[in-house]
Amino acid sequence: MPGMHGMRKPCTPAARGHLLDSRSALCDAVTILPFLIWLGVSIAAIADYSRIEWYAPIACATYSTIMSGVATAQLWRRSHVRIIYLHIDDGPAHLDKEGRRLRCDLCVACFFALVSLAWAVVDLVANAHISAAKKTLPLPCDGICSTCTADPHCQAWSANVSLSTPIVAVCPTAARHTLKEGNATFSCVADAAWMFLTFGATTLWISSLLLRKSGRAKPVVGGIEQVSPPPSAPESRRRPNGLNSPAVV
Repeated sequence: MPGMHGMRKPCTPAARGHLLDSRSALCDAVTILPFLIWLGVSIAAIADYSRIEWYAPIACATYSTIMSGVATAQLWRRSHVRIIYLHIDDGPAHLDKEGRRLRCDLCVACFFALVSLAWAVVDLVANAHISAAKKTLPLPCDGICSTCTADPHCQAWSANVSLSTPIVAVCPTAARHTLKEGNATFSCVADAAWMFLTFGATTLWISSLLLRKSGRAKPVVGGIEQVSPPPSAPESRRRPNGLNSPAVV
């Protein structure tokens, strides 16, 4: 009966708004959408660089694709607006489980961040060696490799640099060339920029995980909430009708 202790009533609009308010939706969009965009860009880059078999950029784009996919999966699982993942706090055991899961997610994100940063630094070091090699072995045709008849696409020059500077193997030249990519030799600069962008994405990933740590919504089970009568309710309202009426002789 209405008003009795322990009875339940349908979830009110205010309770639903607590779960699906605009701030939670905005937080989900800000944290998840960038990784979906970067995932799409990475997949498109793989297809584009595959046409000329430029393997270092393909490797960078593949790595960022994996990173974006894992980050999206983690953050989507922790989404505020997905009611399926809301659950009742089971006390210390539940908090310990959530703490272990968060630490595991942070370790995965930090791993991707360290690999991205290390990859970018190695590319910068390789590019420094290439810059030094250009002083002793200048690029033919003033660096306009696409129309260079003496050394088409600067392939001979790139081969000589590769022999004298083994570190450039981390960013080799394209295996096939077209007129559009004719000036492309080593991809060290482009790869370093790509991996720094990926590293920036991982910092956003880590920040999102830390922010979500305190961003839980109030759990509601089955769309209903527990309702108790007010403390000041008279005793007569807690009894069935007729039980509190005076006896009739």
